[in-house]
Amino acid sequence: MAKKHERKPVVEDEKTRRDNVIGSRLLALLALSVLYIFILMFLYNSITGITNIVMGFTAIKVIFYVSIALLAASAVFFIVRRAKKTDEQFKIVTGGNALATFIVFFAASALILKYDVAAIKLMYVVIPVWFLIYMIYKLYVREFFTVSLTAAIGGGLLYFMYRLSFATAGVDGSFSSALKSFETGFFVIFIVLAVLECIMIALAKKNDGHLTKSKTSKRIASPNAQYAPLFIAPAIFVACLVVSLFYSQILFYGIFVLAGFWFIMFIYYTYVMMKK
Repeated sequence: MAKKHERKPVVEDEKTRRDNVIGSRLLALLALSVLYIFILMFLYNSITGITNIVMGFTAIKVIFYVSIALLAASAVFFIVRRAKKTDEQFKIVTGGNALATFIVFFAASALILKYDVAAIKLMYVVIPVWFLIYMIYKLYVREFFTVSLTAAIGGGLLYFMYRLSFATAGVDGSFSSALKSFETGFFVIFIVLAVLECIMIALAKKNDGHLTKSKTSKRIASPNAQYAPLFIAPAIFVACLVVSLFYSQILFYGIFVLAGFWFIMFIYYTYVMMKK
């Protein structure tokens, strides 16, 4: 005879299970990001201190070699999972996520090995932005991920061009007055990349957010997306580059313009997501 108060097992529906997996992935990446930031703080304090300089530079080399080993292991893990055609829909650790994470870890470690203190300061920004973009990719509509990625890369490139202009034109000079072939090459390449992105966005608009008509192609926007923000982000980037030919300081201000535009979009897409 069955007990009257016997509890029935709770059956977790697919959406709840998927949400729980996404939450676990975000928590795992957040834990790794925080751990890496603490390691960077230790390295920075060691290098800039007096007593632990040798230990700090030794730790940088050790971390670089560890990053190579982790990258190789994640690549093998990715290949094995793909070869076995493992269903990773509800896996907390996936081959793609592991490989992408340790590619970033390796790139960061390589930069720190080469530029030490300057690169460590840069990672204080890059690592949180990396986590934020991954969170947006998992939680928000795809067009906001595209806008965020464009704003992050565009901001980084504007800072890079600002450093070039600072070295050549000075703070208040025009970039064009001191533009050399090296800087000109980057200038043209970045504008071409922004134009190509706009072309891809236009193609995606015709294919319900997909880059091609195939449903398996990469999606950069949802089917009913508003495409104006996707064009505005690269347009701001190109406008800053063009104006910098006459006033190089606009490159620095452009970073904050892109950040401000992204923040407005963050509020908008958060509101849209909460309405659903």
